[in-house]
Order: sequence, then C-alpha cells, then structure tokens
Amino acid sequence: MQIERLSVEPSSPPFPIYNDATAALLHAHEADPSERDPPVAHILAVLAGYAYADSATFAMMASRLGMSGSACVRFAQTVESMLIGERRRREMFTPISHPDRIVAAVRCTDVRPRARG
Repeated sequence: MQIERLSVEPSSPPFPIYNDATAALLHAHEADPSERDPPVAHILAVLAGYAYADSATFAMMASRLGMSGSACVRFAQTVESMLIGERRRREMFTPISHPDRIVAAVRCTDVRPRARG
C-alpha cells in the first residue's frame, strides 16, 4: 500500500469559493435534513470529480473550495490477480481538517488490456 500526505495550502484570489468548506460539510442539513444544501452538493461533486486526478491536483481543488489548513492523504493499493492481464487499483483521497472529521473521495480503477479489433 502506498500512502502520500499533502498539506492543503491557502489559495490565492479569486479563491476560495467558500470561506469554510469544512464547516459547511460538518453542519450540512442541521436545520432541515430534508432540504437540499447547494454548497455541500457543490463541494462533494467537485471532490468526487477530482478524485480521478493526482494528489496535488486534488489538494489544490480542496484549497480552492475553502479547505485550506487540511491535509490530503492518498492511500493506494494495486492488486494483481492470478488471471493474466487483470489488475485493479483502488485509491482513496481524504481531505482531513480535524483528526475525527474525514471527508473521503474513493475511486476504483480497473486496468485491463483493451481488446484489439
């Protein structure tokens, strides 16, 4: 397993988009759980979309959203199966702002040879 940790540095104007994205995630749906929370939906969508990027890009986007002061931790594991040509890679990015508060963006990538034809 590979583990990589990056600090989420403050971004320069016109960012961050949200003053405290971490607080927005922590307090999502407190007032009314049935109501949609547009900032939370936006933050989660961006993090999910950039889960397919490298660690530095993911940390940069977390910073632009307003998660500076956090850490981006990447856990990666490649599993080689006994079947020829099969390989699966799983990666998880976690922007962490406090030890007990984690937001995770998980991606699973199959690396298989493409059929020729």
